[in-house]
Amino acid sequence: MLGLRRTPAPYNDPSAWGIVPGWGLATITASTLPNRTPGTTLWGYWPPLVPHHTHFIETSPHRQSLMSLYNRYIVFDIKDRDLDSQAWESVRVILSAGYLFSEYVFAYDPATHPVTAPFPGRPGVEWTAAEADLFNAVVISLAASGKTARSVAVPLGLLQVTSVPGVIGDAGMMVWRGAEEWLVERKPEKLVVVDFGGRDGVHQNLFGLIQRNEVLRGSKLVVLGVGFQQKVYTMEEALAGQNAMQQLGMIQFNMSPILDAVLGVRDPVKVFEELDERWKHWLANRKLFAPDLRLRGWDLLAQSEVKPDEVLVYRV
Repeated sequence: MLGLRRTPAPYNDPSAWGIVPGWGLATITASTLPNRTPGTTLWGYWPPLVPHHTHFIETSPHRQSLMSLYNRYIVFDIKDRDLDSQAWESVRVILSAGYLFSEYVFAYDPATHPVTAPFPGRPGVEWTAAEADLFNAVVISLAASGKTARSVAVPLGLLQVTSVPGVIGDAGMMVWRGAEEWLVERKPEKLVVVDFGGRDGVHQNLFGLIQRNEVLRGSKLVVLGVGFQQKVYTMEEALAGQNAMQQLGMIQFNMSPILDAVLGVRDPVKVFEELDERWKHWLANRKLFAPDLRLRGWDLLAQSEVKPDEVLVYRV
């Protein structure tokens, strides 16, 4: 690490660059210096890139305040790919969030997928194998018709709360007044509430129901925040929402630091190969997983008419 600290910025940043610099040769492929043209070979002390041959990390100083997820670029082969199949690649990040949530935050096989906190590095948050264990747990998904929510897989029981139940099919047809009985029948040891952006009133109804019922009140309650309701908030509403979530002990979920933590303990090549394999499987079978998901246009976004079963993609 001593050698890395003496390496000039930005290459001395271990979160974006390798920690084992080495002497060797490198060929310039692009240059802004007139006397250092592409094709020139240099010998020197090189900090290696993140060890994945199809990934590049943006290191421009003005972008270093961004989360690392926004500075990672993947080489994309568009040969023999039509525009429609290319457009679906925009959904990859949504599936990636679900993958990290299901495989690492609630890891079912810690030996191969180490348990990772919903927001690694955030002080005061304890996340161990006990928190990640979903055995005899019921997961309650708020804003369940959203695209991120639909990318998450869960075990024993799943209660989906949404204002548009038709989008998620038969699983979403339970009326709210039947939810309490359904939950009690499963006798959950743990209730995991994942808020993907529940609408006004759903939090009061849900947590009020839990507190009123003796069986549910005895379950361990874990609350994760992934998204927020898409609306314009007043300052009072925003502060009230933050206070309410703090009282519940809500833990924020963020994909970027989770991915950073995973890459710090697993071989990055294997991580991205596995993620790519899952993505290709979803893409090849998307009509089974999400038969209603469609690609639409800018007019819907401008008019706030984007539906949960739609994804907007643009070619620029």
